[in-house]
Amino acid sequence: MYSPLPDKEAVQQDTMVNDQGKELPVVRMNLILERVIENTLYHYLKNEMKS
Repeated sequence: MYSPLPDKEAVQQDTMVNDQGKELPVVRMNLILERVIENTLYHYLKNEMKS
């Protein structure tokens, strides 16, 4: 098993609003993967993040 590493140059603190309208702190980052992932998994994760 492996753990993805955060791209330290891309880490940002931010906020998001939840379903109840409350603002929550979040951290946005890019992950550096050790192995290639399937296109279907990539597109699933990418589309879920937009929701």
